[in-house]
Amino acid sequence: MTTFYAVLPFALVCSFVGVGVGLRSLLQLRRHGTTGIVMFRDAGVGMLRDAGLVALPIVMAAQALCLWLVPGWLEPVRLPAVGRGMAYACGVALVILATGWMLAAQFDMGGSWRMGIDRETRPGLVVDGAFRVCRNPIYACMLAALLGFVLLVPTYISAGLCVLTWIGIRLQVAEEEGFLLASYGEAYRQYAQRVGRFVPGVGLLRDRQELDSPN
Repeated sequence: MTTFYAVLPFALVCSFVGVGVGLRSLLQLRRHGTTGIVMFRDAGVGMLRDAGLVALPIVMAAQALCLWLVPGWLEPVRLPAVGRGMAYACGVALVILATGWMLAAQFDMGGSWRMGIDRETRPGLVVDGAFRVCRNPIYACMLAALLGFVLLVPTYISAGLCVLTWIGIRLQVAEEEGFLLASYGEAYRQYAQRVGRFVPGVGLLRDRQELDSPN
């Protein structure tokens, strides 16, 4: 693998985190006086989930760094069914597209953007832009990007992180949906009845109990 292709996964990991967290929180601070990061405020499972979110890019970056500098270290945990050619190209495309759409969705949120649940404010319900396509476009982009990283750094570690991230996001979304329903009531219920959870038409809210459904 040439140097360019070896370093690209590491560069994409750094870009995704830099754009999605660093750049966005800086713009939030300049425009609204707060970074929008409200993590580690809930005890128990919430604390563990936030810690996992922090650890995720660190582990992925560490793997990408190994792929660049000492690729032999990853051979024992490499997924045998994932090759390099087309899978690598698909991985690059997924990460780049997910990064771009994630940033667009973050800008659509404006002053309402948060990392974590801010239970002390009601900045407003966002239903326009990327949020017309699905209710959680940022989480959808995270999952798409992580799938891309699995193709770029195809290890059992990457695959395991993908599964754990899906579980964590699904739990987080269930909690956020309950918070949004309590905060915005009928306005959120009507929105959730017509817009899918992660993809169009899937995970629509049909009654109150479906907020906790696994779809």
